[in-house]
Amino acid sequence: MLLRQMGGPPPEYEPFPDIPRRNCLQAVLEVPALVHSLRLPACARALEIGCGRGVALPPLAALLRPTRLLGIDIDADLLRIAGERLQRMRVVAELYRADVRALPFANDTFDVVLDFGTCYHITDPARALREIVRVLCPGASSFPKR
Repeated sequence: MLLRQMGGPPPEYEPFPDIPRRNCLQAVLEVPALVHSLRLPACARALEIGCGRGVALPPLAALLRPTRLLGIDIDADLLRIAGERLQRMRVVAELYRADVRALPFANDTFDVVLDFGTCYHITDPARALREIVRVLCPGASSFPKR
């Protein structure tokens, strides 16, 4: 697990609530259903937008076996929790503190970008979507999780 700090939360930011039952359903049902139904590619470079506490990263790692797995979130406290989760579950992933509206990655960096609803809950989602398109490789796929 690697944590890189970039940026800070905007004043309108409010974290998603931590609901253990919801977290379990996301990890056990939602992520596998998404991966299988959308036929997401294995061995890809994958980015999760708004990874929060890192609930989806371990199942994504297991199901996709990505060559590179990254999660971003704007909340440093949630990224700390995500890092602890990844370490406890022995999952290799990079964590970045970043805003989806200004991703700290070069153009054409990822094969898959996933979002569990972050773009739905932020101001200026069009800007976020433009950033997602920018970091996707030509011919790659961006699959919103919701």
